[in-house]
Amino acid sequence: MRVNRSTLVAICVVAALVAGLAFRARAAADNKFGNHTLNDKYGFHSLALSLDPSNTLGASDPFAVSGYYDFHGDGTMNGADTVSRDGNIIPRTYTGTYQVNSDGTGTLTLDVSPTFQPVGNFIIVDNGRAIEIIFAVPGNLNTFTLRKQHESE
Repeated sequence: MRVNRSTLVAICVVAALVAGLAFRARAAADNKFGNHTLNDKYGFHSLALSLDPSNTLGASDPFAVSGYYDFHGDGTMNGADTVSRDGNIIPRTYTGTYQVNSDGTGTLTLDVSPTFQPVGNFIIVDNGRAIEIIFAVPGNLNTFTLRKQHESE
């Protein structure tokens, strides 16, 4: 069987395209998010507001939080932070759980105390170097950007 040059080139081009698509499909599958995606320590700080619903003028009480979350890659985490509110400095440590969805969004629950377990919704951004999170705490406005403390080697 004799194959001409243009047929051989066409076969090579099709083979290269198929191999490239297979490689891209595998790379996309490998890049799916999951709990394993968060396996490092992320630092943060936030200026937040505690809203006073009884005040008809919309007054709020500002407070600040600074600390870290240490994600273990298995849906568990621990953290520590310092809250500054009304001139009081309050150090805290806690544990928590998280769930990362395949699209990079997720939820996080902190176990700060028996009566305070805030739930946050987040999205992983910047190739995993940062996490944007908002907490659903009634009466508070809390948004954070978590930043990876060091690059993985």
